[in-house]
Amino acid sequence: LTKAKEVLEACTFVSPSTKGCYSSRIALWLHFCNQCCNGDDRVTEERLAEYVEWMVSSGSAERIRQGSTHVQQVLRNQLQGVLCYWRIQNGNRSDLKDPRTGPIFMAKWQQIVMRHPRPRMSRRSEPIYG
Repeated sequence: LTKAKEVLEACTFVSPSTKGCYSSRIALWLHFCNQCCNGDDRVTEERLAEYVEWMVSSGSAERIRQGSTHVQQVLRNQLQGVLCYWRIQNGNRSDLKDPRTGPIFMAKWQQIVMRHPRPRMSRRSEPIYG
């Protein structure tokens, strides 16, 4: 978490209010990289695909979810923080293609969507108290 906060501290294109939630998301990315990538925290399309699979298979997505949001939304939220880190790594260049739009990541995302489909009912139709 310390490294994530330090990285975001120097970032000028993220608002102070967003830095708080992004720091924990980047910290989880760094944890994944330490565990699975020998500490290499470079954001790539292939690694993002491995990351979302790891989030689901390790139980991290479920722990973050805590029954309130859908797994897909948890992953989307986490990826927003990692994408911010990718932008920091690349100097916020607008000419680079978002790694979430590549075929490797998209194929992995579709696999996860098939394994964890969204409930048919919208959130508004669910009772607030079970």
